[in-house]
Amino acid sequence: MSTAEELSEALADAARYGEFDECRAYLDQGALADAYDGLLFAAANGHVEIVSLFLEYGADVNKTNDQGSTAMHWACLNGHANIVQLLLDKGGSASVCNQAGRTPLDEAMHNEREECVKVIMEAEGEQDIELEEIDEEAAEDVSTDEEEQRMD
Repeated sequence: MSTAEELSEALADAARYGEFDECRAYLDQGALADAYDGLLFAAANGHVEIVSLFLEYGADVNKTNDQGSTAMHWACLNGHANIVQLLLDKGGSASVCNQAGRTPLDEAMHNEREECVKVIMEAEGEQDIELEEIDEEAAEDVSTDEEEQRMD
């Protein structure tokens, strides 16, 4: 493994655990901001400063992991609305489908992450969505998931 690869792997671990100073040091030493899933780890764990740092160093805001999920999927899944807003502001897409066929909005709705849903809906110009509508759509997603599982 090359030095850049080792640095990038260490960077991903530091991003996962919220170690901002280490992340900056690895990036300054040549770690690649898009290598491994550091941006996704930071977004999943709510480390907004590290997400900003990755983007500052050129990470692709819409980079996907092996399952097709983006940092926004992970932020929505775990309820980090501030990161969802940051990713949207930096050109992140709320319409990318992962291998499960879900968009970040789907993840937020399915997991009842109301603030994330509101951020995305406002960005899409749908500011009048009510929580009851979110609950109904989440319930539809669950029943659809159950039907799909029975079909297998």
